[in-house]
Amino acid sequence: MNTGHTVKRVLFTASPFILGVVASLAGCSSGEGGSTTQVTPTPTTMDPTTLPPDPTDTTTDLPGFKGSKACQKCHTSIYNDWESSMHAHALTSPVTVVENNQVFAIDLIKTENQGLEQFCVNCHSPIATLFAKDGRLPFVSTKPNATTEALQEGIGCVTCHSYRGNPKDAKAALTDFQQDFAVGKNYFGPFDDPAPNGGFHQASVSALYASGTENLCLNCHNVKNDRNGDKKFVLGEDLFLQTTFDEYNNDYRIAGGGEQTCLECHMPERPDIGQAADGFPGAPFRTVHEHGFPGVDYPLDLFAKGKDPQKQLRRDLLQGGGVNIPVANLNIENEVFDGAKLDFDVTIENANGGHSLPTGFAFSRQMWLEVLVNDNDKNELASSGVLRDPNNDLCDQDTLNDVLGPNVLGCANNVADPQLVNFQTQLVDFVTLQNGVLIKDPVKGHETWLQFQTGGAVARSRPADVAAGLGNGTLAQIKAFDQRTFHYSFTFSKQNENISLSVRLNFRNLPPYFVRRLAQGDPNQTVPLSSLLSFDVITMQSQGKTLVPPP
Repeated sequence: MNTGHTVKRVLFTASPFILGVVASLAGCSSGEGGSTTQVTPTPTTMDPTTLPPDPTDTTTDLPGFKGSKACQKCHTSIYNDWESSMHAHALTSPVTVVENNQVFAIDLIKTENQGLEQFCVNCHSPIATLFAKDGRLPFVSTKPNATTEALQEGIGCVTCHSYRGNPKDAKAALTDFQQDFAVGKNYFGPFDDPAPNGGFHQASVSALYASGTENLCLNCHNVKNDRNGDKKFVLGEDLFLQTTFDEYNNDYRIAGGGEQTCLECHMPERPDIGQAADGFPGAPFRTVHEHGFPGVDYPLDLFAKGKDPQKQLRRDLLQGGGVNIPVANLNIENEVFDGAKLDFDVTIENANGGHSLPTGFAFSRQMWLEVLVNDNDKNELASSGVLRDPNNDLCDQDTLNDVLGPNVLGCANNVADPQLVNFQTQLVDFVTLQNGVLIKDPVKGHETWLQFQTGGAVARSRPADVAAGLGNGTLAQIKAFDQRTFHYSFTFSKQNENISLSVRLNFRNLPPYFVRRLAQGDPNQTVPLSSLLSFDVITMQSQGKTLVPPP
């Protein structure tokens, strides 16, 4: 065990689109690894008006499965957390709807992809998908008693608490994942003694919730497809779109000795809530956890209206503000300044990420260095990665020189930034394996805005590194506890007495050019993506120095 990585923390980095299944018992949440000491309050006389309605609500329920709305009256605070989460919006987020429907129409219905029509939506809502005619959104029901409203719920309470299966690598993308859910009113978790609720539901302890609850994340937060059917995932042969759980388990836990789990970081404790069923009189006291599953995503439609209930939670995750322990460390080193030229290095360490940085669908995550050099009068002398508008694009050579280049805005004369450090991977339609690393197929591969079964995500290249003989692909994701150093060199047109150097590690959950291209693929504007281009740029770390040339 690496004792250097055992620091206790509550919050850390974002998780990819945050659409997997991981929760403590919605009825009675517990701490990770089992229950805490319980103090049972004196039971009160049961008032029938305090109980949720028992008959099925055909507006929000699906046959055999309660909608999350049914849990609200008793589990009020937990429901309110969940309602603001990307889990709740997993089927209705504008980017999800538009991208899913284009992938379905262009790739998933191909003859060679038979059986994959619901490859995307199986993760986004395995319960609703059971009743859907096909993989297009919004769902059209195959049953008269499954309403449109009920079919819009994404990852709800029953997704986690009706699950009785054994998590497997990338299992949720496949239809047999749906057979792992139990129909009825018995919900699984770490307790078998829910508050007396008039028979509304029962509870059973399952082995998964008693130990290793974070393994629920494995089903969805590895997104792969065994394309050749040999029952194993092989890089270069099969589809790899997301490997967040592998990064957590292999790099952070096993190789790095990290001790935190997915739950401790994305479901931190809520000390302000003493009862999981806080809307129910006489409910037992529990250790309650956050059910908003904070990550980096937010619904663009709500954000454009000024609604952003998880804004601070996102910053806490990316900055480590919850316990003042940074996710990433940033250091300016080896500065050499003679008045007319500046050379320096910037080192970034994935200190407490728990997985790679960025993670999830890293092709839609932009984590980059913003470098700004000013003279003594605050005039800009040089820069890299500076956005004049949060809705502008980074001037990345790999995008500007490929088919999505025309969708890039904010780059004067479409000139690339040669020193840009952008850890966003590049989604391409055809990949090949070179020295054990996925790269864009040099013959037929291009950057794309859709997840083709023949494609994948590859590391970007930095022109300055290529020119220095460091080769391609130097901008790969940073693994847990790894660090990366990048050299910068600027020459000024005049001699300067002193300068200020500022470096920021910034994050944006979506690249604007990517969303613009998605909007073009939806000419009828079934979802008005083009009017929702508003992005939240978060500074994860920063450092500044004043430099004076030698006498």
